[in-house]
Amino acid sequence: MNLALIGKAVIIALCAAVAAWGYVALLGFVHTMTTGEQQFSTEAALTTLGFSLLGSFAIGLPTALLTYFLSSRHLIYSPTTVMITGLLSGVMLVLASFVLGGEAGIVMLGVPALIAAITFAVLGWYWILKPKREAIINEAAHG
Repeated sequence: MNLALIGKAVIIALCAAVAAWGYVALLGFVHTMTTGEQQFSTEAALTTLGFSLLGSFAIGLPTALLTYFLSSRHLIYSPTTVMITGLLSGVMLVLASFVLGGEAGIVMLGVPALIAAITFAVLGWYWILKPKREAIINEAAHG
């Protein structure tokens, strides 16, 4: 395991957390603009960012690294499989959020988790898997 891979994975986890948090912040902003109620304060924004970072680093990062180490040889040749895996992971998180919190759970937990899972899949493909595939192809071509 090299440090560049870990560094990229941490950056991807950070991007996924910010993407998921952006959805929640946008919900708070839209609610404030439509109702006039100031319910999404700076403190609430920082709390939800912390929650998003916790979820991304405690659940998303270990899951992504485990998936990489167990199946990267297959995934580097199939971007479709990477995207389907990310989408299905996100759908399962949405369903789990529905079981835990009903419709509010989907809005506040499920959709941000889906956004984070898709972010992990897309950035993981472009920053980690695709360069690894190109390195293998170039090595095979140049002997």
